[in-house]
Amino acid sequence: DIQSFNIILAAAGSLGDIDTCRQLYQWMRSEGRTNSSIKPDRITLRNMFQAISLHSSSNQQQHGGEVVEAAKECEQLVQQYLTESSSHDAMAIYQALIHVWALADPWQARAYLLDIAQQYRDSLPTDQQQQPHHSPPPPPPPIDTLDWNRVISALAIQHGQPQAAYELLQEFWTFTEDLQQRLSSLQYPQQKQRHQNFAAMTIPQPDLFSYNSILEGWARLKDTRAAVEANKIYTLIRRSENLQPNIVTYTSAIKANGGDLDRVNKIAQECLEAARQKDGEDDDYTVILD
Repeated sequence: DIQSFNIILAAAGSLGDIDTCRQLYQWMRSEGRTNSSIKPDRITLRNMFQAISLHSSSNQQQHGGEVVEAAKECEQLVQQYLTESSSHDAMAIYQALIHVWALADPWQARAYLLDIAQQYRDSLPTDQQQQPHHSPPPPPPPIDTLDWNRVISALAIQHGQPQAAYELLQEFWTFTEDLQQRLSSLQYPQQKQRHQNFAAMTIPQPDLFSYNSILEGWARLKDTRAAVEANKIYTLIRRSENLQPNIVTYTSAIKANGGDLDRVNKIAQECLEAARQKDGEDDDYTVILD
């Protein structure tokens, strides 16, 4: 059945045998037209994405543009799948492409990300609409914090565009705050608290990784403006009630200020102070000062 073939596909992909993966997938497509038990499903697609991405990464140094071609191949598979299947979860399928495109072209990944975010917002009932008494809560967003962070990190670090990454972070906050407001205001008779709890548990929001990625992106640019912008992010993290700087935060901040010994020393002292407040973590923090 489909599970058996998906296991074989995943195994071949993990071994880098992309030819076997492609042949098996095309055979499943062909046979699946008359035997629905082996017709490719979302797991099949994800296994193909992983196999193609692994193959392209291993060949990137020898063949320039391999990652972009891999992303295009994955996108073609999605178009074929949506044309041939009766699936109604297109948003979830395109969500998988976000990670494929992130390294090849983060702007394409960003476009998918924001489009899915908008589609999800548009699918929610408005706060003026009274919901049926036993109406189930809205489904969770098809994109999560990991998806947003994947594109933020690709923009800031892999592609050296931390300002664009910061602007996407602002889009992320807009998405989060909009959903919090809309889901908590939906009128569900006798169920409002349950739906508020649901919203609080499932709405993605920026985390320390989001900010650390942008901080590291500025640190790698190594110019005057980069240090200024990195310090803004570092200060924002330290002043936040919901973010706690970690070893990555301090390392990136020190890297960004490498030409300012006074600033580096100040950050180092802040790092040591943080280490003193964390039992058993001193070695993690002091390593950057050795």
